[in-house]
Amino acid sequence: MQPETLFLIEPDPKIRAMIVKHLNHCGHGVGVADNYARGAPRISAAHRLVLLSESIPNESCIDTVRALKREHPEAAIYVLTDGRTRLSTIELINDQIVKYQSKPLDLQVMADNIGRILDEGAADGAAIRFAPLARPAPVVASKPEIMSRPPRCMTDLVGDSTVIQRIREQAAEVANTDMTVLIRGESGVGKGVVARMIHEQSQRHRQDNLVTINCPAIPESLMESELFGHESGAFTGAATTKPGRIEMAHGGTAFLDEIAEIPTTMQVKLLEVIERKELHHLGGKHPIRVDARFIAATNADLEQMIAAGRFRTDLFYRINEFTISIPPLRDHMEDLPLLVDHFLRLYAKKLGVEDRRLDADVLAAMMHYGWPGNVRELEMVIHRFVLSGNNETVLAAMNQQPGAALPARDSKHSLLYKKEVQMVLSILLQSHWNQRQAAKVLGISYSALRRRIEKYGLKKHSMYHVNTQDDGDSVELRISAKL
Repeated sequence: MQPETLFLIEPDPKIRAMIVKHLNHCGHGVGVADNYARGAPRISAAHRLVLLSESIPNESCIDTVRALKREHPEAAIYVLTDGRTRLSTIELINDQIVKYQSKPLDLQVMADNIGRILDEGAADGAAIRFAPLARPAPVVASKPEIMSRPPRCMTDLVGDSTVIQRIREQAAEVANTDMTVLIRGESGVGKGVVARMIHEQSQRHRQDNLVTINCPAIPESLMESELFGHESGAFTGAATTKPGRIEMAHGGTAFLDEIAEIPTTMQVKLLEVIERKELHHLGGKHPIRVDARFIAATNADLEQMIAAGRFRTDLFYRINEFTISIPPLRDHMEDLPLLVDHFLRLYAKKLGVEDRRLDADVLAAMMHYGWPGNVRELEMVIHRFVLSGNNETVLAAMNQQPGAALPARDSKHSLLYKKEVQMVLSILLQSHWNQRQAAKVLGISYSALRRRIEKYGLKKHSMYHVNTQDDGDSVELRISAKL
């Protein structure tokens, strides 16, 4: 029998037996108890790591962690969370003393993480810095040379939820193929991060060989030249021959961000390039071979656009050989603590300031906010907080008080709806109704802004008054004609 180096506190006997069996198989001796009261007298200095369930009846996870750190300061703590007791997780992160993994558990990920903690000497008497626990990429048997180096981008997609783990698996699964990939999701969810993950795990990975084409930023009159290049003299001002963005991705990956913004006239030519692997410069006579892998992203409803005749069916099926859908942040809020910690460390390092720490009530408020701008909005909020060090900047950005209920996703009477209306309207007014400039400030595409303007019934030559009822649960948007 192996000597006990781990101790597990888990109330569910089936989960307890499953964990012990796997850890024993990995060479770890494990002591067990169904709660801390019964387990505390049995935990000794020999136990280098304590696995603690967050959902023990009649016991506070926070109090148990603090008791463990007080009685056994040398032991590392690994919390098994069910994703529901979010405030506990937030406070644990705020104290920076634990690592955690969400249920349902991947036992191999758990064993790998525990081995890493022990090997790195994590239990050295100091506080253990909270960090996301990355899921290892599945081995691609046909490409062993690629797996000889660790993926360089896996930790960029921060999160431990089931959906985020699945996205990592999908990215690894499709990386070493030449299939076109369509990444779908709202603005700000991280579509560009997933595109880079796919590229960096592929054989096409080479420095500066992922070419991002921001489709909404290209004027329609310049679209053909920017995508496919042009010959000298092709149009007024074309003094020299210039390669297009797709041609620059030869040997690598062309990432078409917000592909729905490409005009239908250009969609036919793009389809030909993807299918034939060759293109023609504007004004050119001879085809140019292009060996590029295509990844596209959109926040638009392409099926609806096809029905309206604004997106080609054949192009849709050509770019949609493999689909990855990224959920909005509000649908995997269990990952928010990890994201907060990630951005706190990232911007503290970038700005050269000491580590910042958010108050527990502010973190709780963040867990109950709808995040209409998704991860991009969260990143901006944390960036401002790290710069100022003032917790009030976070509450001001969310425009709510701690403890407010999570707003409904689509209700016109929700705080989320109010926040979106106010944000869009404010930027439109500040930009004197320059919609392209406003879209850039909001971090969304021009067409996405147009859809929001239509959704909210906003008009340029109107006066607006937003009135929130006293209970703060509903909002009324009054629009009156400008005199």
